Amino acid sequence: MIAKSVSQEERIVLEGERRVLFRPAVLFNLRLRLLPLLAFLSLFLGKGDAFHRYGEGVNSNFLIERNRVCFAQSDLSLTLLNLETGAVLARADKEDDYGSHISLYSVQAGILAAGDRVLRLLDRETLKEIWRVSDTCIDVRDVRDDRAISIDGGRQIVCRSLTSRKTLWTYAISGYCGIVEIEKERVLLYRAATVEPETSPEVVLLEQRTGQELWRRNPPPGLHFLGAYFDGQQIHVAAGQLPTNSGKKGSSTGESRVVPFEMVQVWDLSGNLIQTIPAPPELRERSFDSEAAFRVANRYYAHGRIWATADAVPRGDIGKPSKMTSRH
Repeated sequence: MIAKSVSQEERIVLEGERRVLFRPAVLFNLRLRLLPLLAFLSLFLGKGDAFHRYGEGVNSNFLIERNRVCFAQSDLSLTLLNLETGAVLARADKEDDYGSHISLYSVQAGILAAGDRVLRLLDRETLKEIWRVSDTCIDVRDVRDDRAISIDGGRQIVCRSLTSRKTLWTYAISGYCGIVEIEKERVLLYRAATVEPETSPEVVLLEQRTGQELWRRNPPPGLHFLGAYFDGQQIHVAAGQLPTNSGKKGSSTGESRVVPFEMVQVWDLSGNLIQTIPAPPELRERSFDSEAAFRVANRYYAHGRIWATADAVPRGDIGKPSKMTSRH
């Protein structure tokens, strides 16, 4: 099923790929209090233009729950405020391991703070640390049902319990994993081709609860996978023909290969090809290194997902693809 637009009953505020759900009562409060709250934040953070410019004084999403708002300041210290009055309820010192940005999630066990190199579960009342996990690189891709799925070190998919910190399952992939999308108890992985010899793109489908591999697919000779997108019922794979001088699989010279975007292959959940949709000529030179959305046959593709309308798509230039070439 194609991802639907958000309804009038609930709204999704998007920070990059991160989603925070606001219920109607909270939206009503936000409409009444957002302007004074942000004005207060601009003074509290010591940034006169923080009201106007995201990132000057705030370095995370605003996590709103139970009439409180939690956010990271520009130095990556955390602050918890009363949403009604702006009173400071708790603070947590900065952590260098966060990297450049923090994503905050409300989970059953507390508040999950995800940075570039660390996951921290915090007490939702005091912001004191309950547990942490560190790695050279941690990219959280999904938080649900008291579980977090992340890419650790760029090549390992890890599912963790947020209550116990226990690793529930792992899945190792042979190269850098560019997309992890979870829908309908399935996990879609897409590994882009590297410039190393004898490599090719790979699309993998896992069972979400156990991490069991259901199937994996590599492109047939002469074809290259440029990206993969998932809606829970079908997998759509952007593809193009390899140039004749590009070699069978990968390039050993480290040079970029220009692979034109020629088609979208539609697969069922068993990985069987059921349809091929030609790409519009104006998208032939789009860059798949970019997160800009694009449209093919009345579907919108972005961030590993398939969207029903342009309004539902998070950040991206609809119909204005980059003409930069990709490294494939």
